[in-house]
Amino acid sequence: MKIVVISLAGLFCLVGMVFSYLPMGTIALLPVGIAAGLSILAIRQDNSKKFSKIILGLTIMCFLFVIGKLIFVKDEVVQDVNFEQQKMQQKEEAQQELEELENDLE
Repeated sequence: MKIVVISLAGLFCLVGMVFSYLPMGTIALLPVGIAAGLSILAIRQDNSKKFSKIILGLTIMCFLFVIGKLIFVKDEVVQDVNFEQQKMQQKEEAQQELEELENDLE
């Protein structure tokens, strides 16, 4: 039972690390919370407690990273002005080409 709990805590801690790095918002808190609960359960069950404490420490660091990322990093979508200008220019060129074709047909 101890090995299963420690393995699951390690797995959820790893998933929490990956989710905290990716731009997924607060969804990383779910595996981090599960890993924290399992690692606390493993500390209560295990006699040596060394690996369980390491997993708990990593889980707490992931939790702090996710909260810090949520507070300090602002995800903003920046409008690409160059793309918009190119789009308008291509639209104008296409309109001019159509007008030239209409004039040639008349």
